[in-house]
Amino acid sequence: MVKNKKILTIGTMLALLSVEGYAASAKALNLAKPEIQRVSYYSNEWHITYQDVQTGTGYVSENVYIDNVYDRLVYVGNHETRGYKLKGGPYDPESCHEVKIDILDAEGNVVVTSDVFKFGDLSKCVASMGKPVINKVKYHNGKWQILYKDIAVSDNLGKEVLFVDGVINREVIAGTKAPQNRGFYLAPGNYAEDSCHTAYIVTYDNAHNILSTSDVFYFGNTNSCNNLVEESDVTDPVVTVRGVTPQIIKAGEAYVELGATANDNKDGDITNNIVIDTSSVDTTTEGNYTVTYTAIDAAGNDSSAVRKVEVVSPSYVDTAVINSIKYHGGKWHIHYSDIKVTPNLTTEELVVDGNIDRTVVAGINSYDGRGFPLHGEYAQGTCHDAYIIIRDSDGNEVLRTETFTFGCN
Repeated sequence: MVKNKKILTIGTMLALLSVEGYAASAKALNLAKPEIQRVSYYSNEWHITYQDVQTGTGYVSENVYIDNVYDRLVYVGNHETRGYKLKGGPYDPESCHEVKIDILDAEGNVVVTSDVFKFGDLSKCVASMGKPVINKVKYHNGKWQILYKDIAVSDNLGKEVLFVDGVINREVIAGTKAPQNRGFYLAPGNYAEDSCHTAYIVTYDNAHNILSTSDVFYFGNTNSCNNLVEESDVTDPVVTVRGVTPQIIKAGEAYVELGATANDNKDGDITNNIVIDTSSVDTTTEGNYTVTYTAIDAAGNDSSAVRKVEVVSPSYVDTAVINSIKYHGGKWHIHYSDIKVTPNLTTEELVVDGNIDRTVVAGINSYDGRGFPLHGEYAQGTCHDAYIIIRDSDGNEVLRTETFTFGCN
């Protein structure tokens, strides 16, 4: 029997590990921190992606903690990008959560910890942060200069965007982790001193989510701003996604941006103000993802729209295919392989010899072998051309099959 040997749990060892010992251990190892890149929600599960570190020998595990509660363990890797599912939870997508990764040695000692990364509804992560406060916009040395009080910045805030007269003027990196006074020159623009202008600052996180917006600040000839102030604008812009949703991509292919438009009741077309967030889309891994389009008007009102993106197997059939058109029972009958139909695809038109023969409701959310009789009378022994057009709910053509020729024999 081995006497006086202490058996410690991981929790006890973490409690006994001093701050000095932790720092000295990491410094001696010259070990970098794991870098958490994103935590994405798809297929009703959370998935974490991070850049691992080169640990060498003697380090056996990486522990993942969500909201300071142990979630799962994985064996240490090399310097590589890694990803896996979170096991704990459920973690409510509409709440704010924090994740960190500890690297442990063979004795269970923590040798390095990643920075905390926030995920979920990030607007709830910063409820106590407040918002930037613009103190002054003045004309100085032939340029406009803005002075403002920044907010206390959390770990994953990425940038602050200055809007002038409702248009992006410039971007700066989000401030340090304590409130501070900041100032910079505006990018050149047509900001006449004798006219009224508006300015506000929007703070984004690393995933391009809006976390805070300053109040609108009026500068220039503020006496001419009265009409702007009196006519308070509280209406959000309308963001409309272009193209199909969900957008289907075969694994390994590139994501192609289809875009969106934005219109505002006061400012009109503000499509150029849209910020597109594609950070959750991983085209190498099959699953369901989202792309978010966010627009802000001159009064600071913001609105978003979402496109669903589905990454599917490389063997996915992405267009309908006519398999046969045969004559029997006194009629021509078509048989074809339908596509996986999304909610906004509503009709399929069969076109024969350039004329619509019949229209049917689009297939049911799955690959579907379909067949029905043609309405028209098409002479046997004469060649006829047929194809199918699939349209969305607005009547736009989304897909068209290859032309199928029948009746020649």
